[in-house]
This record gives sequence, C-alpha cells and structure tokens, in this order.
Amino acid sequence: MYQEHREVAAPAVVEQKSLKRRWIEELRSGRYTKVTNGFGHGFNRCAFGVLADIQGKHTIDIDKTGILSSADYQNVVLMNDVLMNTFDEIADYVEEHGRD
Repeated sequence: MYQEHREVAAPAVVEQKSLKRRWIEELRSGRYTKVTNGFGHGFNRCAFGVLADIQGKHTIDIDKTGILSSADYQNVVLMNDVLMNTFDEIADYVEEHGRD
C-alpha cells in the first residue's frame, strides 16, 4: 500500500508562524489604538504592545519570538515611534520582513 510522505513542521516552527500571522492580523484588526514611546495598556498599544498582548505578557523578548531580526526590530520601533506609520503599514513590513 502506498503512503504519501508529507513534511511536517516542528511544533516551534508552527507556533512561530501562528504568532507572526496573529500579530499581523491584530495590527490590521482595528481593535487597537496606536500609542508611541511605550507598550501602552488595554487597547492603546504600540506595535510590540500588540504582540505582547496576544501572548498574554507585559513585555516581550523579540529574540525569543524569532519573528524579526534585531535590525527589523529597530525599524518597527522607528516606524511606530518616529515615522508615525499606521498599524497597517507596520503589518505590511512585518509580513514582508518577518521570519516564518
């Protein structure tokens, strides 16, 4: 009997993809009001505050999420706090530059 062979992603990879996808969806959801210079609270969050919120945390260790490189992390901070990009624009950046 023939059995189809499928590659199955390791659980950590599946979780990481799910986290990136969830972060992008939440940034685009319209549920959050963007704030600058801090994580914020409630539904008033910076881009990384949204990521922390969906993880149920008060802070994040971006290296542990594996989504962004250090340079891309700094770019998102710049986009959020200095350039005043919208969450949609930040989501586009994460989608393009974030690791799956």
